[in-house]
Amino acid sequence: MDEAKEDDYRKGAICRIKMHNFLTYTDAECCPGPKLNIVVGPNGTGKSSVVCAICLCLGGSHKSLDRAEKYRDFVKKGMDEGFVEVELYRAGGNGQNLLVRMDISSNNDKAQWSINGASTSRKAVKETMAQLSIQVDNLCCFLAQDRVVQFASLDPYKLLHETEKAVRPQLFEQHQRLINQKKDEKTLRSQTDQLKSNLDQATEQKNGLEEDVRRMREREETKNKIDLLKKKRLWVDVSQKKTRVKQLKEELGKAEADYKKLRAVQEPLRNKVSDLEENIGHLKQSINHRDSQQKSLARKCAGVVDTMQHQEQAVDSEYELIDEIDERAETLKRRREAKEIEIVQLKRDIANLPRQNEVKASYHEAIKEFKSIINRRKKINEAKQAINHRKRTLETTIMKKRRQLDTVKDYKIVRLEKARGSQHYRIYNWVEKNRDRFRGNIYGPLFVEVKVRNALHGKYVEAALGQTLFQYFCDEKETWAQFPKALAKETGMKVSVLHVKPENPPKVCDINQLKKHGVTGWLEDVVECDEKVLWGLRGMGKFHAIAITDRRLPPEAVAACMKSRRGDPQGTQKLFNVDEKFEVKFSRYGGHTSSSNSKLWGARNLLMDDNSQDSKKLAEDLKTEEEHHAKVLEELKKINDADEELDPHIADLNARIRKYKKELGSGDKKKRELRQAQAELRDLNAEKNPEDERRERFKKIAKINEKRINCAQKLFEFTTALSKVVMGADSERLECAQAEANYADIKHEIRRMEEDLKGTELKLRSLQNEVVEAKKIRDIAKRIARKAAPLNEYKQILESAVWMPDNLDEIDGMVSELQSQLEQTIEDDSIISRYEALKKRIEDLTCLYTANFQRLQSMTESLDEDKTKWLQEIKRLAAGISATYGENFRLMGCEGEVRIAENEDFNKFGLEIWVRFRKGANLQRLSKFTQSGGERSVSTMLFLLCLQKVTQTPFRVVDEINQGMDSKNERMIFDRIVASCAVKQKKDHIAPQYFLVTPKLLPNLTYPADANISVLCVYNGTGMLSSQEWNMTNTIQKLRSILVAGRKRKSRDI
Repeated sequence: MDEAKEDDYRKGAICRIKMHNFLTYTDAECCPGPKLNIVVGPNGTGKSSVVCAICLCLGGSHKSLDRAEKYRDFVKKGMDEGFVEVELYRAGGNGQNLLVRMDISSNNDKAQWSINGASTSRKAVKETMAQLSIQVDNLCCFLAQDRVVQFASLDPYKLLHETEKAVRPQLFEQHQRLINQKKDEKTLRSQTDQLKSNLDQATEQKNGLEEDVRRMREREETKNKIDLLKKKRLWVDVSQKKTRVKQLKEELGKAEADYKKLRAVQEPLRNKVSDLEENIGHLKQSINHRDSQQKSLARKCAGVVDTMQHQEQAVDSEYELIDEIDERAETLKRRREAKEIEIVQLKRDIANLPRQNEVKASYHEAIKEFKSIINRRKKINEAKQAINHRKRTLETTIMKKRRQLDTVKDYKIVRLEKARGSQHYRIYNWVEKNRDRFRGNIYGPLFVEVKVRNALHGKYVEAALGQTLFQYFCDEKETWAQFPKALAKETGMKVSVLHVKPENPPKVCDINQLKKHGVTGWLEDVVECDEKVLWGLRGMGKFHAIAITDRRLPPEAVAACMKSRRGDPQGTQKLFNVDEKFEVKFSRYGGHTSSSNSKLWGARNLLMDDNSQDSKKLAEDLKTEEEHHAKVLEELKKINDADEELDPHIADLNARIRKYKKELGSGDKKKRELRQAQAELRDLNAEKNPEDERRERFKKIAKINEKRINCAQKLFEFTTALSKVVMGADSERLECAQAEANYADIKHEIRRMEEDLKGTELKLRSLQNEVVEAKKIRDIAKRIARKAAPLNEYKQILESAVWMPDNLDEIDGMVSELQSQLEQTIEDDSIISRYEALKKRIEDLTCLYTANFQRLQSMTESLDEDKTKWLQEIKRLAAGISATYGENFRLMGCEGEVRIAENEDFNKFGLEIWVRFRKGANLQRLSKFTQSGGERSVSTMLFLLCLQKVTQTPFRVVDEINQGMDSKNERMIFDRIVASCAVKQKKDHIAPQYFLVTPKLLPNLTYPADANISVLCVYNGTGMLSSQEWNMTNTIQKLRSILVAGRKRKSRDI
């Protein structure tokens, strides 16, 4: 752009917009002019997409656009990612342009921003825009499509806030400070009043406690006297215990002298006892030694005796073995004789056997015949196995078919079993039981009544019906009224019921035209249900007006199937395209179009189709398989009969073969038995002679007897030594017994003397314990006295208190008397502490109240001062806006003004717009409930034009504000917009950039040259050139040539 044009831009104005894969745009770039930019184009081509791109890229909220809930929804359908770039004039450092970019992805719900290529956050972008006075979320500066109603519904408080932020953000900040200051002032005033109340209450409580405090102090003096008496008593008690310790020490000295005399008499007897104990010890040691010798010799004798017993047992065992050897020799002799006799008999039998050749020939002939029969049976068994295999296969198939047939049920039962346990299932059962109570027919729920052929059609039906899948229909109005009441009364359940009537709605369009683009038909064509249910589906779900497809249509085909305007006979307003729903709606104001598409979810309640055909086919297949099975059973019976005929032949052959084998085997058996008998005889003859073993056993017995003689000699030696040891031990035991008797006598005398000594010792110990205990008691009393009444502190006090007695009894009496005086008054230790706490609380509350009162006065003065300044500014602003607003309305022959609604609460200060469009009517506040859509649009647009003179925003956006206006108002508004943009530039003030988005413009509008108007034409759709390939000059030339050619043809026709 040249230098002159650049000077026309305000700082922060938009000089370039670029969109890639954003909503309807694949790639688009435009350069708006510095003043009025008219964005014009048919509905649905993407005008509002440009507005969305500006708002989102500059940090605006996607929720305020009412276009999508997530950032990823702004990516062009079928694309993975996209971006928007907005270049702001001289908004960067050093007077450079500022490039803001927003990247979005269809894979997540996050967007990424960058400024001049540096990555940043949305918050940072919003802060940068705030510095440039750009407010894309402010309705006073940025009015997106369908937000006129939202602007009109702004309450006065919100409108004032938005106006403050749009005109001068400092005013809004002052307003917020006043709100906070007023809130703080209320809080501080409440706190000050509470402090005053608390101070008065504490003073009153303190005055009421003064008499009780005096009584408590007198009681405290009495308690001090009792305490001094108790301390005096402790030291008097210590003095008495010292005297007792002295007396016990004197008695202890006398007892110790008596004890020493008794100990001197006992000493000689103790020495004699010691000698006797030593002698007795030696004797017992010798006796113990002899006892151990005795035990050792006794063990040796016992060992020899055991050995001799074992030897005797060994001799007996040998004699038993000799007897066994004699018996075994006799048995061997008998076996040899028997075996010789057996051999002779076998030789005789072998000589008498018949001829073997004839038997062998008969045996082989029988074997050959047997093999032939076996081969026949083998072939029969192979055929039987094959037939059995076919039989088992058929039985498995039949069982499988029967199970499939059992599982194929009526579609109603299947769907109801799926809903078993739910309220719909219980309602259905109740209806089935009570149908005869109502007139006419009751149909429902719909998911039971409607049948579809496949899952896709089920998805379409559920999408069209939504929650009405559980709706019930009645063809009698009386039943429609009675049925839900009876159900609710008897079961407590509620149900939605619709009264259906015959309905033949007009055709939406020619379905054959839609089929050319790939449409299958209407939704009502793919459902099977009762005719009266179909009435309800047409009236409630518009099944006659929803076009469906069985395969996904491309975008251009979808666009060709949809209506382009209200009353278009060539399209449909709703299309189900496999997993997408396309819908076109037409505004009640002006007929402008809005289109939408959304995802279709899979069917959950409708089964794929009616399974009656599957059931019939399964029954036919089952019958065929059962016929095949019967034929196989007949074949199997014939083969089994043939097999049974072979059994007698096989039994006869087996008997003959066993007979021949027995005859052949008997000769071989006799020969084998002969060879075995001869071998066994040889083994018997080779066995060892028992007589040799008998002689060995007698030699072993002789050796054992020699050992027995040696043991007897050892036993004699051990018994002789044992008798000598026993005699010596008996002599020493006698001597030990005499010494123990003498020891016992002397010990008895010592015990008697010890008893006397023990009595003396007990007395001595008792006195010692008494002395120790008396000392402990004295020391404890002294420690208690020192702890309770240290002499260094209380000695002078106790000695000077002449009123206190020196006797324990007198002290106890005086303490008792003072205690009785204390009992006459109630003790409450908390009175004095409460009294002192109240004094301290009164002091603290006085300080706090004084400080808060001073702060409150200062805060009130500051608030009044700030309020005066802000109110003057806001009234001046409102007066200027109201004057311009009223002038614009007077030019229209109407009346309008802007007022400030004042209130003590700054939160309730508001800005009200008052308008009058008809003569004789009163001024009314602008709201969505009072004025029509066109009146709201005119009022809103004039208010925004009034703000243009006082705001600093670099650009303003208004999207389809002319919708709902009549041509007069629309022309007047357009002239006002052009006039506001044609204001002569000043060095310190450049008119803001303006974006007016509209689908149409009235004919013969005025476009003054000084308005510097730029027209951005939006023609976005299938088959369009990209923004890089399209050239305006070439397009205008082509249009002119077409126009000239048309005029020439027209003149020729004339």
